[in-house]
Amino acid sequence: MSALKVGRNARATTGVAFFATTFALAVTALIGAARATVPGANGLIVYQATLGKHIQLFTVKPDGSGVRQLTRFTDSDAAHASWSPDGTRLIFERDFAKHAGIYTMNVDGSSVRSLTPKGLDQGLPSYSPDGSTIVFDRPLPKEDALWMMNAEGSGIHRLTHNSSADTSPAFSPDGTKVAFVREVTAFQSAVFVVNVDGSGLKQLTPWRFNVSSKLDWSPDGSRILISSPQTDRPGPSNVYIIRSDGTGLKQLTHETTRVIHDLADGFSPDGRRIIFAKTVDGGPFQVYVMNGDGSSARRLTHGVDAHWASWGTHA
Repeated sequence: MSALKVGRNARATTGVAFFATTFALAVTALIGAARATVPGANGLIVYQATLGKHIQLFTVKPDGSGVRQLTRFTDSDAAHASWSPDGTRLIFERDFAKHAGIYTMNVDGSSVRSLTPKGLDQGLPSYSPDGSTIVFDRPLPKEDALWMMNAEGSGIHRLTHNSSADTSPAFSPDGTKVAFVREVTAFQSAVFVVNVDGSGLKQLTPWRFNVSSKLDWSPDGSRILISSPQTDRPGPSNVYIIRSDGTGLKQLTHETTRVIHDLADGFSPDGRRIIFAKTVDGGPFQVYVMNGDGSSARRLTHGVDAHWASWGTHA
């Protein structure tokens, strides 16, 4: 399978078919990004794509035109990009051979700046709604947890504790919570939310749902976009939404062929459309856009592996 490399340890973002309808109803009864998309007009979409030996960042218009390459690193990969709340900058993970760091740049790829010290291993960054705080993933020898820091890189402190992996953090649009994916085994992962002070940890989906490592809040904070299960499980992957309290599970894509995987990426700023990635029979991932109810899916990218898209307000 030509899966797109998605950052350190080549962790692929994935999702596979959920469960039978009866199980879905049971989930809804039992439980009661990645980052939030900033509300506003629908602007450019940033995504990552494999180009030669490295992963680079690109932007594209919502109609698939105007593709622009932003990074041209020859010594590292650029991955997991998301927008600043004001739409003027991008924050992303830069992966070197022995470490990863958090960087920012202008939306045209200029003024690249590091926020974290070299030699550490940090990534999957996301801004708070007011732009003052960044949440990110930082693996340590005995645990892979979420951390937070000020927007200029100071004040680094831990948010969660997990001996396995916490990944894909995303602030709620009101800035009070962070949603993320917690992995405890290769086949057990779930969506959690936690208050920004580290209290109130709550599990939203069951472990056997095996969600993929990418999620996103809707701009109004009412829903969370997810996909399940991961592509290393047999069967297809599909995209779902749940309410922010874990109820109201709704399936948006309906793949039934085991070699097709639809993986959640994010909401549009107006909340009416959704971007996701699809791979067929081990081919390259491509970015698609669809309506909020899962209808009218349309492909945006072509050729190279493309995934981890984020929809911004910058025109």
